[in-house]
Amino acid sequence: MVDTAYEAIKRDIITCVLRPGEYINERQLCERLRIGRTPVHQAIGHLAQENLVDVIPRKGIIVRAVSIDEYFNLDEARLLVEVEAMRLVAKRITQTELEALEAILARSHEARLARNLEELLMIDRDFHFALAESTRNAVLIGMLKSAYERSLRIWFISLGDQNVDSSRDEHERLLAALRKRDGEGAAAIMREHILSSRAHTMRQA
Repeated sequence: MVDTAYEAIKRDIITCVLRPGEYINERQLCERLRIGRTPVHQAIGHLAQENLVDVIPRKGIIVRAVSIDEYFNLDEARLLVEVEAMRLVAKRITQTELEALEAILARSHEARLARNLEELLMIDRDFHFALAESTRNAVLIGMLKSAYERSLRIWFISLGDQNVDSSRDEHERLLAALRKRDGEGAAAIMREHILSSRAHTMRQA
């Protein structure tokens, strides 16, 4: 139940159902999620550790605000870590994992045709999480997922006419490089992908 509460609340924060600066009422969350107070309270504790909420004594729980400085810090971290991780992925990814990435891209095609930008962002999350898992490094997986999800919240805040065609092209080229075990090529494409996303976010800010 703690995991269920954690995932539900985190999704609400990332997708801005719970917006930056908004106070969270644990009792209302329990009623909406139909989950007991203890699991919800523990989930809030996990989210505080991930810097998604602040627990302020005698005031309550507030969704942590975001800033452009935080975004640049996250972007810088992703350029250092996620780009390099692609070299590792190219060595370790299995055929089953390549097929899973292909299935994710197929889902993104359907969402793109429907111009469902919110669904596209969540599918993009699945794609990057699958890449992270393919590193086979538990510490690295945690770092990659945390940086990506914190960036994802900023993208939801600046949600606009995302350059979905560019993102699709970058994902497909990345997958092609991984099929060939081309770590250098995969790293270069990931770098391009991150910088392209940064340029769009700055235009929407």
